[in-house]
Amino acid sequence: MVDVAVHQKGSGALMPYSRLVLGETLRDSLFISASANNAVFVADLLERVEQRITRRSIHLRRVTENERERLAARSEKLGTMDPGGAEALRAIRVVVNDGDIEAAVDAELSQSQKTRSHRVLYALAVQGRQGSARVHPGWKDADDALEWLLTAFPHLTDQELPKRMATTPVQVAIPTVRETPRYVLKRDGIRSDFDIGRFKRAVGKALRGRRDEDMKADGVTWGTLARVQGQVVVHSSQLSVIALELLRATDEIAYLRAAVRVKGFNSVTDIFNEAVGLLTHPSQRHVFSEPTAQAIVPKTLG
Repeated sequence: MVDVAVHQKGSGALMPYSRLVLGETLRDSLFISASANNAVFVADLLERVEQRITRRSIHLRRVTENERERLAARSEKLGTMDPGGAEALRAIRVVVNDGDIEAAVDAELSQSQKTRSHRVLYALAVQGRQGSARVHPGWKDADDALEWLLTAFPHLTDQELPKRMATTPVQVAIPTVRETPRYVLKRDGIRSDFDIGRFKRAVGKALRGRRDEDMKADGVTWGTLARVQGQVVVHSSQLSVIALELLRATDEIAYLRAAVRVKGFNSVTDIFNEAVGLLTHPSQRHVFSEPTAQAIVPKTLG
């Protein structure tokens, strides 16, 4: 699709379509690792999404030469594209909205029962992305996710949604952590050096696109590590459980994304029930405030 550009509803920018960018978005949204089998799955999904968009390309807006030049110049001026992107824009013939691409991905993921949980993960990532309150407010909490689930999966409509129990947000200071684990024991029994940056990136992936994502990621990361201070070796599942608990109190959409992966949900009903639990038994919501400067001294043996 070298002659297709994508109109981004949030920024209003026009960008050349990139299979690489869409592939990275899918891997991040679906928490897909870089294994050979997953690479085949993503490549096949990309192919089907592009075919779906191409089939309806006759209905896409055609771009005149003057428009191409104007849009390329505007994007260059705004700095909204990579070097060389202007030349790619000048080659475009049609424009597709990013919402059309999202709809195509959703349609392809809905084709098989095996990809139902992937479809939910993609919706949580895309619909849960919070831009400006006016243009793209994104899903706020589990109520929005449940509304989508009931629409997307009609077999769930026989279940009545309970009323949300009221909770009072609490201001929580991000803790200062002075010791971190030296090693992490993986589920396969392998012990490796604990990497703070890697752990924070894993937390941040669940929160990507959410409002105040950096502050929330700091709160969950350091809040988790504060609870394991003094432990030289921690188990990866130990960290997952604590981080999941803190995500539940911090951001319900991010929590649902992480819960699908950590708890291994393959059933839409399981995801639905998990979201309902956020209404009937909500965690007291944490609102994080900036910590004092972190002083990290990794815990060492002996």
